[in-house]
Amino acid sequence: MNPKILVIEDELEIREIIVDLLSEEGYNVHEACDGQAGLDAIEKVQPDLIVSDVGMPRVTGFELLEQVRSNPKTSTTSFILLTALTDRTDVRHGMSHGADDYITKPFSSDELLDSVQAILQKVSAYQAQHAEEAGEIGSVFDKLIPSSIREPLSTVVGIAQLLKSDWASMDAAAIEECLSGIEEAATDMGRVAENLSLYAGLRLHPNSLHISSDDPSAYASDNDILQAMVECAERWKRTDQLDIELEPFALKVSREAMVKTSDELLTHLFYYTDADSSLSIKGKNQDDGYLLTITGGNSQLPDPTKAEEFEPQLGLALACDILERVGGKLVWTRNSGGENQVIILLPHHRLAKAA
Repeated sequence: MNPKILVIEDELEIREIIVDLLSEEGYNVHEACDGQAGLDAIEKVQPDLIVSDVGMPRVTGFELLEQVRSNPKTSTTSFILLTALTDRTDVRHGMSHGADDYITKPFSSDELLDSVQAILQKVSAYQAQHAEEAGEIGSVFDKLIPSSIREPLSTVVGIAQLLKSDWASMDAAAIEECLSGIEEAATDMGRVAENLSLYAGLRLHPNSLHISSDDPSAYASDNDILQAMVECAERWKRTDQLDIELEPFALKVSREAMVKTSDELLTHLFYYTDADSSLSIKGKNQDDGYLLTITGGNSQLPDPTKAEEFEPQLGLALACDILERVGGKLVWTRNSGGENQVIILLPHHRLAKAA
């Protein structure tokens, strides 16, 4: 299918010239007479590329560009600005707000066509890359989702069948217990859906983990990990078995990502250790990074990095993926006393002074 291009220009003569030029090249061309009409057309046409004038009534090209970039549905749409403004400040304004190119009037046919072709080639390459990544994600999900959702789904089905056959003979306490079981299983399935979204997002937008801000309050910190682990222990009703000592740190990584990593790692440990097993969590700063060590439980803990030992779970796969992408190291072992030990090293180059 030929790429769709939307031309937004308030001067009729110029708009017709551009539309005719692009149509002759085989593009699927649509047009709008000003910025407001352009906004309406963008929603209907869903173009691959927008070619827009800057100086227009009602909505200017700059305002149009800002609205396109702020809308999640159109934020990646390619955009060329056309204008008679040649001041460098105007050029920087357009480019800083996400314009792919900035062409000054008057321009030649070749100049416009070269820009359009170059941008659409990038769009095509981007779409091909995402299609390949989407295929990889689908393959991963085929392996991870069945095992992640099978248990809670079986719980819901089993309880529903029990209620259907025996509800008339059940007292209020028994029914309440069944409803609590359904609620817990539904919560687990909600976590699967959340992990699914995060895992796909990481594959398609890997840089989303990194924080470029110089404000330490934006970084993931020891307090974030502490809170995530305490909340996880509360879910498992094992707060009494948790001993946490973390030296302060701040990491230039998404707070959401590190909270998820901490929660899923601890969930894995709770799942495979006895309910009365204590877990010790220590964190300290070292020359080569921040060392987080989780120790506890004598039962053999399956290593998620070894397929023959472990049926993969989406949440744990997500945690391992996050650590790998930020340059962290993860080791599953047993200490000299026979206890399970998970060792995580967060890279020194992402550490900053704690807030």
